Parts: sequence; structure tokens; C-alpha cells
Amino acid sequence: MLIRHETRKGVVHCYGDGGPMTAARDEVILTKDQSALAAFKPMRLWLPYVRYRYPDGTELLVNRDYRPLWARKNGKVFPVDADAIARHDGESESLFKDGSTPWGGNKNTLAVCLAVLKEWVVADRIPGPLAPFATGHRHRRFESTAAREQRQSVSAPSISKLLS
Repeated sequence: MLIRHETRKGVVHCYGDGGPMTAARDEVILTKDQSALAAFKPMRLWLPYVRYRYPDGTELLVNRDYRPLWARKNGKVFPVDADAIARHDGESESLFKDGSTPWGGNKNTLAVCLAVLKEWVVADRIPGPLAPFATGHRHRRFESTAAREQRQSVSAPSISKLLS
């Protein structure tokens, strides 16, 4: 589970395998030293599970929870709203099965997923589900300056019809 604490509002935002949740600060106990977790990226959230291909040429990578990670159209990659649910009416390619998960230790599956991220040139960028939790110095660990500049300089195509 990923956790982001908004001190001023007294709210804790969490993201787990069931999706996002919010709790009052007094309902959550956090460890004081979280430095070991700074580079933690749960594979279930940031690795692609399925690649959808749409008739208009758009491709969409979704994680194991079917949350969109990245969209690609005409060779350009764009971040996607992680809370959207992808509608699919084209081809799909599963990158692994439940019995061969990378977080279960399958090195071949991990290599396949990482190869897709490298092919899309997003291996060092923050996918949608992790973005709200990568703040301050932690954000810089996940995303290189070049990737951040590329993300900020490109506007996303209209892919709203693919998402609900």
C-alpha cells in the first residue's frame, strides 16, 4: 500500500490493490522512519499487465488492477488518469498470467514487462497510480529530469473516449 499524508488537512491518502482510499490522520499509524521505503514501487501498480490496441492506433498499458499506466499514439507516450477505467474494443496482449507474476519471482515475466517500459521510453518515469505518492525528493528518485521535461512539454491527445 502506498501512503501520502496531508499534514495540514489531517488526511491520509492510500493506494492499494483495491484502489484509492482516504482516512483521517488519527485512524492511521505510520512508522516514523520511512527512508527505506523511498524507492519502493510495488510491481502490481507500476508494471504493465495488458497492452490494449485501439482501432485509431492508440495503445494503452494497464497494470494488474486494470488501471491505466500510459497511452501511446503516433509514437508519443502520455500519462493517463490512474482512476479511469479503460474501455476496450480492440486487440489486447497479456504480458503475463496470474501464475507467472513478476512479484511472485518470475524473472522472465519481469524482463518482458521492463522491456515494454523501455520500448515506450517510460522505464524511469512515474506511472499514473504512483504519481500522487511521489512527492518532493521521492519524486526526483523516480523520474529523471529529462523524463520530467518531456512529460511537461507534451500535451496529451484526446483519449478520453477510451476511458470512462
